[in-house]
Amino acid sequence: MCAFFACPRPWSPRRRRPTALGNGARARRASPNRNERRPRHLSYPHRAVAPVLARLRASLLVPLLLAHLVAPASAQPEEAARSLFVEGAGAYQRGDFPAALSAFERSYALRPVPVVLFNLAQTLRALERPAEAIEAYRGYLDADPDVDATRRAAVNDAIEELSALVAFVRFEVSPTGAEVSLGERSLGRAPFARPVAVDPGSQRFHIRAEGHVATQRSATLTAGREARVTATLAPVAPEGTLRVVSNVPADVRVDAALVGRTGDTPLELQLGVGEHTLELSARGYRAHRERVALGRDEVRDLRVDLAVHEPIAGRWWFWAALGGVVLVGVAVAIAVAATASPSPLEGHLPTATALRFGR
Repeated sequence: MCAFFACPRPWSPRRRRPTALGNGARARRASPNRNERRPRHLSYPHRAVAPVLARLRASLLVPLLLAHLVAPASAQPEEAARSLFVEGAGAYQRGDFPAALSAFERSYALRPVPVVLFNLAQTLRALERPAEAIEAYRGYLDADPDVDATRRAAVNDAIEELSALVAFVRFEVSPTGAEVSLGERSLGRAPFARPVAVDPGSQRFHIRAEGHVATQRSATLTAGREARVTATLAPVAPEGTLRVVSNVPADVRVDAALVGRTGDTPLELQLGVGEHTLELSARGYRAHRERVALGRDEVRDLRVDLAVHEPIAGRWWFWAALGGVVLVGVAVAIAVAATASPSPLEGHLPTATALRFGR
């Protein structure tokens, strides 16, 4: 009985050994259907492969399918991984490489067996994704130190052939454990033991680590050349959580910066440890301002009830005071008028000079 994913015997529907043809030609297999499609050999970019690689492909991908078919039953995840492996192998044989890639990836996620990495590499090579194929080949060699010398040499030859199509990036990133990704592809975690294969062109790398501020780095990469990307992530400042709710929807400002608006649910704010000035404002209501202090990892709930803003002209005491001021003004005016004595030389009375000359 063969071990899971590791049966050395070739496979055919009638368990017959394929007939090997010279010059790297495809191996024929017995089949009751003469029109059945034959397995495709991989060549990227569309070149004839070395005979040793052709033999390697014929001796690994299809024969390992038998290991799944005859392996003893075991736990459910292993059975699911075996089923997906068979599904991927069948899709690969049909030339449906996207389906094969999906099946192999799911199989490896359930059970990370080295041979699945080799099949992933072969499929990525067929899909003309050389950078990812190189990393899968490398992962296969790293995960299985018992790979025989002939096969190891063939895989290294494939890596060397693809290396002319990609760039290599040496990442110098801290802290230890920081993850570097390119789009949806994870390139690994710091520290990196070797440069990583990346497609040439303008690339943007995302670097993140728990407890640190994420960052990005951009680089223009050239095929066949090596580049260096460095990044040191800053620790995240300690924070507390403030949840604010108000009786009416209101704009919320923290340290004079608008940070959001309260609504039907509390507005949750992540603020640095220490004191902050909180201000809530809404049209038709009086603004509210207060100082709030938060500690590390503290969670505080704050409710603010804004008071209706009444115009000063609509308040009774305003008109009472205004009426008092008017009455006082009238009284003062009357008093001044009563005590004032008109000057005989002003107004329409004749002046002394006018009386002298008879005017």
